[in-house]
Amino acid sequence: MEHLQSLADTHDCRLFYFSQDTIAPATARRLARAHAAAGLSWRWGTDIRPESALTIECCTDLAEGGALSAALGIESGSDRVLELINKGVDLKEIHAAVEHLAEAGIAVEFMCFTGFPTESFQEAMATIHLIETLRDHIALFVCGEFALVPGALLAQRPADYGIAEIWQVQGDEFTKALFYRKTKPSKQARMQEKINAGIDALSTRFWLHKYPWAGSLSTAHTLLWYARYGPDAFRRAANDRPTSRGRRAPRPKSPYGFDVAKIGPEAEANEAHVWHTLTHERHLVSRKVYRELANRLPSVAKRRRETVRKRGRRNSGAPAET
Repeated sequence: MEHLQSLADTHDCRLFYFSQDTIAPATARRLARAHAAAGLSWRWGTDIRPESALTIECCTDLAEGGALSAALGIESGSDRVLELINKGVDLKEIHAAVEHLAEAGIAVEFMCFTGFPTESFQEAMATIHLIETLRDHIALFVCGEFALVPGALLAQRPADYGIAEIWQVQGDEFTKALFYRKTKPSKQARMQEKINAGIDALSTRFWLHKYPWAGSLSTAHTLLWYARYGPDAFRRAANDRPTSRGRRAPRPKSPYGFDVAKIGPEAEANEAHVWHTLTHERHLVSRKVYRELANRLPSVAKRRRETVRKRGRRNSGAPAET
């Protein structure tokens, strides 16, 4: 506590984030009690597991001892998937931990994923349903797609999870990610559109700001919003957002000569294709190869020039090239 207070004094700091995989509830509670006993004014956030140790009494101590937010690794809304990843908690414990933290006034951030090997479509949707069920207790959430990292049980026993092959790409000197091929092609890919639609629908219940990332989990600007406006700041901001009625306002003309919003999905699809080629076909990542693949894609600027040229020919009465 003396070290933290020294940092607060030196840097005029009002917020700390304990950035680590997780902090034990007992450790967090000791810190909170020492914070309260010293009458300190700065506040803090951390990552923490949704364990049964997060009783209402424990969460009250955390809140009274400066706890502002808690990012929880929920992972899945399926008990079977939680058991497969050896999470060590079940849905009943998750529900209790989330409710106790929220009741104590701590902003609860949900971290989930879909696409775990052997996960069914119903189990993926159960994760979305869990977020929907607890959304009044959640400050923010993220639900991404499963990514394999070294040290995970799946990496140690791939055959147990229906994995035929695992590899590391050349160029990843720190081995931050592993890639894999399933024994049987996943049927979930065909259902991904529905999964994404469910996540998008939930996201409309929360206000997000792209820069400076207010609304992103565990970031400084998000913590500032919690501190000033409360743990439900992003839910209330979404509810207070005015809805457009009647005629839609015209979109501002782009200074680039093309509609950035319109080509966004195409650009994302192209980027995903390049990334898949690098990681799943060539098994390497480098600037040279990335540029080689990217340069094969059609240029928006060149495509626009071609369009303008053809329009000019039509307007002049000359036959357009085909």
